[in-house]
Amino acid sequence: MSRITLQRERPRIKTNYPAFVVLLGLAIVVFGISMIFQAWTAGYSGRVSAVTFALFGIDLVLVGMIFSLGAFRGILLRHRKETFSGKETWRFDNRWNPKWAKDSTGSRILGNISGLVIVVIFILPFHSMASQLDVPSDMRVAILIFIGMLDLFLLAMFGVTVYLVLRRVVFGRSQLIFYQFPYFTGQKAQFTFNGGKRMVDREGIKGILHCINEYYEWRTCGGKQVGSMIIESLWSKECVFSTNNLGCAELFIDLPNDLPGTDLIGDPGKQSAYYWELEVVASMPGIDYNEIFLVPIYKK
Repeated sequence: MSRITLQRERPRIKTNYPAFVVLLGLAIVVFGISMIFQAWTAGYSGRVSAVTFALFGIDLVLVGMIFSLGAFRGILLRHRKETFSGKETWRFDNRWNPKWAKDSTGSRILGNISGLVIVVIFILPFHSMASQLDVPSDMRVAILIFIGMLDLFLLAMFGVTVYLVLRRVVFGRSQLIFYQFPYFTGQKAQFTFNGGKRMVDREGIKGILHCINEYYEWRTCGGKQVGSMIIESLWSKECVFSTNNLGCAELFIDLPNDLPGTDLIGDPGKQSAYYWELEVVASMPGIDYNEIFLVPIYKK
């Protein structure tokens, strides 16, 4: 049976790093700080300007902090998981609201804005360097192509962010209301979907509940091990429903007992994590409705 992979903007798990990544990230931070310090000393004499060199140092500091903080948080979460013997991890593995789950658009907008800021900071020194280095024409072409690819990536991120903002303006906020917290595999789960004013009296809305396995897949490329993030749907259940005059609908889904429960902490040895998502899709005039809700379904 072929696997079913899902398309997502970014992985949901960002703490599944080995412990040594903390030290690696700190080393990168220290090296970046040394570059910033060196750029502002009187004796600096590099091939690029002091400002460009300092910007590269800032890039390294940001990258090192992201990896270090993510790995350190993962160590703390795994320690708590061991303390609880792997039970009742919903108490600390995520900032759950026991009453409902909000749609993903708001967090995706904030994530994209912060990502845009980081990418802009990352790109700036490359633009500055391209205008300063005295390099052969063929090498300059390669540098300009690389910078152009970064600019296209930045433009794509900006376009996605604008689309998400427009979708939030059109549809507002949606909620998935829980009837219990958490849910467990092997039971019948009941939810209330609240789509707001734009989803009043709508028919043919599709809801798909996924049990997801998120992991890295490694392959050999040019003699090196290259990892790619895989978001695989282990199981899915589709239902079609209609909303009432308040934009709400009751959903009932039987949860299989032989599937893994939510594990948002993962194991760096296996580099794998599990979680459940309800995706709600509806064809609409103009912008289609498409929201994803993280659902607290655990193994009893």
